[in-house]
Amino acid sequence: MTWITKHWKAISAFIMLLALLYFMIFHWGRFLADFWPFDASRVGPNLVASVVQYALLAILFVLLYPPARRAVERFALRHAKDIKDHVSAEHKRLHDKLAHHEVMAKHNADLLNHIIKHSPDIPDFPHPLEQATPQGAK
Repeated sequence: MTWITKHWKAISAFIMLLALLYFMIFHWGRFLADFWPFDASRVGPNLVASVVQYALLAILFVLLYPPARRAVERFALRHAKDIKDHVSAEHKRLHDKLAHHEVMAKHNADLLNHIIKHSPDIPDFPHPLEQATPQGAK
């Protein structure tokens, strides 16, 4: 394969860019009246100008899309990695904190049971989840 057949997209984009620059530099006065900004009128010159506008925007999109896409992907992946690392670290910290709270809750429950069991001043209360026996009305 020759060099031209390998790089035909880049060559055609460069030629279109040169044509665009030529028309923008030497024929700007012809585009100025109906070219910018986009308007909603439906007369012939404005429709032709709209077709030219969209053609130029398509050319610019084709020229700018590949490098911009790669830059946006690199930016997004770099920041997504930072966010993922931060979320993972925060998740680990919260998991460790929850494990600590579970240990402390078990310790507090054991301590409370020990105090209740060995303190003669505390009456023996029924478990709160058990049904209390109804008291008779006086």
